[in-house]
Amino acid sequence: MHYLRTKFGSLHSLPSNWHEASVPEVPAAAFDAASPAAAAAAHQQQQRQLLQRSTSLGALRSTLLLRLPRTAAWVQRAALAAPAIQQYLATAGQLDLDAPDVHAAANAAAKAALAAAAVPATLRAGLRAGPSATPSGGGGAAAARTSGSGAATAVAGASSPASSPAVAGEAGVAVAAGGAAAPPAAQLPAAPPRSWRSLVRTGLVALVSSDRPAVGPALAETLAWDAERLHAAQNSFQQLAVATAGLLLVAQTRARAGRPPLPPQEQAAARRRVLVVLADPSMNLGSLVSELHRLCTMGGGASPNEGAGDAVADEAALGAAFRALMNPSSAAFTSISNALAGSLAVHLLLGGAAVAADAGGAGRAVAALLGRVGAGALAGEVAALAGRLARVCGMTERVFAPAYEVLLAPALAPPGSG
Repeated sequence: MHYLRTKFGSLHSLPSNWHEASVPEVPAAAFDAASPAAAAAAHQQQQRQLLQRSTSLGALRSTLLLRLPRTAAWVQRAALAAPAIQQYLATAGQLDLDAPDVHAAANAAAKAALAAAAVPATLRAGLRAGPSATPSGGGGAAAARTSGSGAATAVAGASSPASSPAVAGEAGVAVAAGGAAAPPAAQLPAAPPRSWRSLVRTGLVALVSSDRPAVGPALAETLAWDAERLHAAQNSFQQLAVATAGLLLVAQTRARAGRPPLPPQEQAAARRRVLVVLADPSMNLGSLVSELHRLCTMGGGASPNEGAGDAVADEAALGAAFRALMNPSSAAFTSISNALAGSLAVHLLLGGAAVAADAGGAGRAVAALLGRVGAGALAGEVAALAGRLARVCGMTERVFAPAYEVLLAPALAPPGSG
């Protein structure tokens, strides 16, 4: 840890003591208190201490703003977007991120998962513990609204790094032989509500769910060492958005043609086939539409384009409908992007263990968000992507906590505390 911070400080001409500005956070146990009011008061007190500490370190904050301008801009965008994300999760997912009992349940689920796995938290965060280190964690990320033109470009077979389809495995959505994605390896504690950790996590989700390349000239200095992982995560997000749009179109087309929905077993097989097609580097729009057309016509019956009478016409109509659905300015695709990003947000703000156990309603929130866009079958792939982002969070939160705390303190200070 000290080596990484020293190296980073040297690269960016930071004062040697830049990493000594940390303020102890309210421990997770505070949110397990019997009184929600006591937990909320403890968090408010911590934020006041953080503001006072930041004020006393005004010179350091000025230096960080000067030396880390891209990081400062990134966390500021995350702070500005936070209210909209919280409102979206409350409305679409029926999840109150400010409720202490939600975080108490999420922390309990994380502790149980760590105990069951019997792996030190420091290793799960991607860091080796020092001789006197004690396990600690961070994890996750989130965002709500994105536009998704990168995903649309991916379908068209573009070769830009931000939009090329990811291959199966660590660099992409895990598509195993059985179709299930591997569970997250990083089970990190929930982020305290309205904390710098929650903003870092939602900021990361915003990066990978954006239509702009996550890795580029504007990438935060603190994320440079994770550029490859963020690039792969954005590819995976775009792949999931395309898969969601395709499966949603299949369901709508079958319904219009009077065909029954695919049985659960065939839905699982359809999901696997679509993901395999998307993972093929030679995939283009024509091959994807052909697969979607096959899924639309499974079981025989009326043509999905009644009156055209011919498979070529059917595929042409299906392709046109798919392109319209993938239009970044369409309400349908905005809904898809929001639902996927919101689901990632829940995973990273409350932890994968909380979602798996439905602690504090986290599992129901993810199910509701994915169900809005017909992506319930992709829950495993969403969880796998969240697990990979959690590893990024574990690293950046532990190494760069002092910088994030000082840069975000004014934005997080309770009203009247300045």
